[in-house]
Amino acid sequence: MAHHTAAAAPAGPSRRSFLGLAAGLLGAVVTVLFGAPAVGFVIHPLRKDPVRRGTGMIPLGRADRFVPGVPVRVNVSASLRDAWLRNDGVRLGAVWVVLAAGAAAPKVFSATCPHLGCAVDFDGARAAFACPCHTSVFALDGAHVSGPAPRAMDELPAVVKDGELLVEFHRYRTGRPDRVEA
Repeated sequence: MAHHTAAAAPAGPSRRSFLGLAAGLLGAVVTVLFGAPAVGFVIHPLRKDPVRRGTGMIPLGRADRFVPGVPVRVNVSASLRDAWLRNDGVRLGAVWVVLAAGAAAPKVFSATCPHLGCAVDFDGARAAFACPCHTSVFALDGAHVSGPAPRAMDELPAVVKDGELLVEFHRYRTGRPDRVEA
């Protein structure tokens, strides 16, 4: 009686298991190469800080359009760029432009109340700025007149260059007597 013995299985991995492992590794590498940037793209806006300031001097318009004693509210927009994106027309906030009688250049004040961050309006009947939220009142020169605001309106650096009014936009922390950038 003849005994047939089965051939012994090879000691190492088979060709089929090696190809399966190689395909799995290749799939993982492709997933990482294409998946990581896709995830970064999706979560990038969540990691961005809100815009608090512009970059450099931002034009507000011709300086000769401002009339003495008549405050003008101007929305401030700028082009912002990070490592990947350029965003044109990003609204940073608003400012009040005030040209005092006899002054060479207008003053520019943040339209954000230093009390709790509400939008400051101009009250023509009182010829003063007023915060509608908590009744703070400010003079045309930005000085604190009354109400809970802890300081005057925040004046922003501004210059007139070649007939154009330029401002350096900043945001300041609210509820503090001192000006600290946010």
